[in-house]
Amino acid sequence: MLEDVAKVAAKWWADRIREGSKQETGDAGLNMRMALFGSMSKKPEPSQIDLLQENLMNRLIQDHSGIVVLRVDYDPCEHLHLAATSAGIRVNNHTFPCKTTMWIENDKISVKFGYGARIEIIYPLEGCPV
Repeated sequence: MLEDVAKVAAKWWADRIREGSKQETGDAGLNMRMALFGSMSKKPEPSQIDLLQENLMNRLIQDHSGIVVLRVDYDPCEHLHLAATSAGIRVNNHTFPCKTTMWIENDKISVKFGYGARIEIIYPLEGCPV
């Protein structure tokens, strides 16, 4: 996998944690409960999020399959879980945005950010060279 693609993908996930994870499940009551529990959870330190970003980037670079899917239903997939725990982040269903999927296909990254969201291409951006 290209290093630039891995950097962009890892930064996207780290930025979601920095912003506070979006909990869009398709169920308004569940969204409210998850937001409440998430607000009571200990937030990762900035240094931990930076380390998660580095760990995830390295994992993606090592994954030479050409296609990688990073997914959070309520709990994160193995790549995200291991990148977080190795950064000292306690993973729960509030750490990452639920109902979110990222597809990394060679030099393209697409994301569906939350339940019912449309798929967006986040890399390469239109007009930017790959």
